[in-house]
Amino acid sequence: MSKVNFNDMKKILLVAVILISTASISKAALPINVGIKAGYISTKLTTDLSDHSISNYMVGAFGRVNISKFYVQPEFYFATKGGNVDGFGDVDFKTYNVPVLLGYKIIDQGSLAVRINAGPVFTFNSKSDVKDAIGEGQVYDNFKKNYTAVQFGAGLDFMKFGLDVSMEKGGKVSELGSDDFKQNLFMVTLSYRFL
Repeated sequence: MSKVNFNDMKKILLVAVILISTASISKAALPINVGIKAGYISTKLTTDLSDHSISNYMVGAFGRVNISKFYVQPEFYFATKGGNVDGFGDVDFKTYNVPVLLGYKIIDQGSLAVRINAGPVFTFNSKSDVKDAIGEGQVYDNFKKNYTAVQFGAGLDFMKFGLDVSMEKGGKVSELGSDDFKQNLFMVTLSYRFL
């Protein structure tokens, strides 16, 4: 698992403060929620070669505009992604991610809600590292600087806390002929809403 980069944490906190400030100003006009979230990610690079999942993390902020039982939820988070590919080595990405999720509340009982959501995820790859089979670090230049995937999942809200389980599919992170790499992940996050 990668170490936390404090410069990335500062950027996430700045975005959270901006979201909270904006939501506080506009809360009277729209039913808006703003919060922070963090969690565990299991990522896999799928290729024509065999592959293995690795454990990573994410930390970020979200906003939610509620329209009856429907909602729009933009997010911004930092995440480490990657995978292990036989014959290629460990791949480690440092990414900034912007999902724009459309959701529906199956149950909406005041302090309790059960939600489903889906939408695109725009990923910006700030750094790509490869460690080969003998552990020597090297920079690999054929990974894309940004890519788009689809995220879908379900969540549970209780009072100001939330638990979400999501899948991300189809992010094509490189184009290497027969060895195209696609990033897939499973994510479990905990969140806290300030508003």
